[in-house]
Amino acid sequence: ISSDLLAEHLKAVTEALERRQSFHEEALQRLAEMQETGMGIEWDDMKRYLRARVAGEDVPMPVAKRIRD
Repeated sequence: ISSDLLAEHLKAVTEALERRQSFHEEALQRLAEMQETGMGIEWDDMKRYLRARVAGEDVPMPVAKRIRD
């Protein structure tokens, strides 16, 4: 394996790991905000939204609502 090919592969792997870490950090921040405010989007609403988007529909994002009393 050439050193250039290895360097490209290592760069791609590093970038993928950095994106994954960023995703996890954002998820933790959003969870903390949801726990603090008590507001969130119900999973069934989000599933309907995501399915519609995958199907190519231009639908509005569900609105967050109080998820705890």
